[in-house]
Amino acid sequence: MKKRIKLFSSVLAIGMLLGTGVGSLSAVTQQEPWTTAVAKASIKASDTRAGESVTLENNEMMVADGIITDANLSKGQKENLLDGGILIIPESYDNGSGAPVPITGVGHAVFSKDNLGGTRENEGIKKVIFENPQGIDYIGDRAFYDNEITDINLPNVETIGDYAFYNNEITDINLPNVETIGDYAFYNNEITDINLPNVETIGNSAFYKNELTNVNLPNIKTIGYAAFTENKIKRILINEGHPHNSDADIGTVENPQIQNEAFGNQFWHGEVMQFTYQPTISYQNLVKELGLVFKVNGNDYLNETRFKGSVVIEHADNIDYSDDDQQIIVTSEEGGIAYVWMDILDKSQEDSSTYYLYGLLGLAVSAKNGGIDPNPPVPGPEDNNKPDTSNPDTGDNESGNNNGNETKPQPAPKPEEKRPHTVYAKRGMRLHRNVSLTSPIRSYKKQSRAKAANFRVRGIAYDKNGKKRYKVDGGYITAGSSYVADSHFRSNKVRQVRVLSNRINSYKDVKLSSNKKVRSYKKGTKLRVKRVVNWGRATRFELTNGRYITGNKQLLIMDQK
Repeated sequence: MKKRIKLFSSVLAIGMLLGTGVGSLSAVTQQEPWTTAVAKASIKASDTRAGESVTLENNEMMVADGIITDANLSKGQKENLLDGGILIIPESYDNGSGAPVPITGVGHAVFSKDNLGGTRENEGIKKVIFENPQGIDYIGDRAFYDNEITDINLPNVETIGDYAFYNNEITDINLPNVETIGDYAFYNNEITDINLPNVETIGNSAFYKNELTNVNLPNIKTIGYAAFTENKIKRILINEGHPHNSDADIGTVENPQIQNEAFGNQFWHGEVMQFTYQPTISYQNLVKELGLVFKVNGNDYLNETRFKGSVVIEHADNIDYSDDDQQIIVTSEEGGIAYVWMDILDKSQEDSSTYYLYGLLGLAVSAKNGGIDPNPPVPGPEDNNKPDTSNPDTGDNESGNNNGNETKPQPAPKPEEKRPHTVYAKRGMRLHRNVSLTSPIRSYKKQSRAKAANFRVRGIAYDKNGKKRYKVDGGYITAGSSYVADSHFRSNKVRQVRVLSNRINSYKDVKLSSNKKVRSYKKGTKLRVKRVVNWGRATRFELTNGRYITGNKQLLIMDQK
């Protein structure tokens, strides 16, 4: 069983922001690297004890071209490794030819916890010792999947496969010659520092959920989707010394490919940025105070010319944001508090919402006549003792008065409660994995109604405080009316509409059957409406000529002129 718990949740954020969480979490500790002396002799099944070492012997290995493809371990040896043992991999293998074959790698899933017969209750391998680490150049897919390895030193390894060290406890890696790191290779570890001077390709989610604060990649060509998501990264330097060349092929050192959300969802909220009172705070000022650095091939990704910064405010009190002016607005001289999501968006790819970097931090602005509070009470997503009065993105504009003595009862979802067929985003917002809206999956920027993000509503849910959410394809969104709106017209007062999209079609039947299509109307066409017709949870317009068209607000706009 794992000896440490990774807490990236908002509960930890609250504790850190309020100064109360550290003590309550002090019992959560991290295992120290293994220090037991290494024995060279093979451990026999009858001699195994938890924590001892297992040295692979010649008859216990299957080797092909220098790569260990399987290990024939006894039940006792496997149990020893699963109980936090040390695995010792020899320098060579005797294939009977008289000349030892150097061991150069570990193949697919050979020492994964699953392959050793482990379950969630087992710790897994604590440490791996290569007798000749300089000779190892290949680690295959899932080779050490789901163990408790704390460090690796492979100075000449060139390739690390998908999921190779997935869900271990690695804190430090030294891979000066690695060129390729596969998808999820170091997912969910404790890595605080990386040395990757020659890496060219980093796969999707390769370093997802670690403890990195700085990333320096001097020769990278491709960084996969969410490769460094959920870290604490503030400083990113990519290909320094290689000037950018837009004419070079994408995926080269001069023009690297950086996938969407490569540095997404950084956890900066362990600290609170505090400002003396000021009516507005610019995005650039936030960047400066946070200490962000993001440079790629000499281009400053925080430069306003090419890259746009945006902000989404959550759990706020007297704090708002103007996307047009790119500045935070303090709406009261009493100051304010909030959680702030900061995004870096490539302007050239705004339509695809390509967010390279975004993260969460706490913000506190003092009262106009007050000083800086050393422990500003920034509310957290799970802070039930403080009523949320203005929660952009969560859309919660309710208030309460429980004085911290009781939790507001959660209303049970009503199966018969009406819900819209679809909704569209009225401003910047996020799709989340959970109903409490604390685990973002994707960000959506503010756009015109016709181009705004839209969501198919599958159901209605409530968080633990009774706040209403929409269950949509892929997750949950706020149901707050300042953030989303019904995508369909409902009022019978509409008498004329104008086409917003490139074109819409009219039909002979209210079902809008493809074989009943009559004609198309191009953008700008005005159409006279007889009435609104309900069709399931959507609506149609019956035109004065008896034909039917959609009632979707993103395709049509009311035009009474």
